[in-house]
Amino acid sequence: MMRYLVRCFKKKNIKDVHPYCSDYYKHDALTNTYALPIEPMLDKSDWIALESVLEEVVLPPRYKKNAWKAKKKEEEKSR
Repeated sequence: MMRYLVRCFKKKNIKDVHPYCSDYYKHDALTNTYALPIEPMLDKSDWIALESVLEEVVLPPRYKKNAWKAKKKEEEKSR
């Protein structure tokens, strides 16, 4: 998709791509992301979590195999 966009911009002779780019990917947003220092917490006992968060059970997502992957493997085996 990105290659297509770049090709299209070149074909249309568009030099300024900023109007087509989301604000989240621009220089100011990226520099603001890392403006505050992040300090590592070495021990789990230092973590501060709400009781409601600690009680919440998080399960892994249900994984469903993609049909095309199995089909592709079958094709490779038949070669």
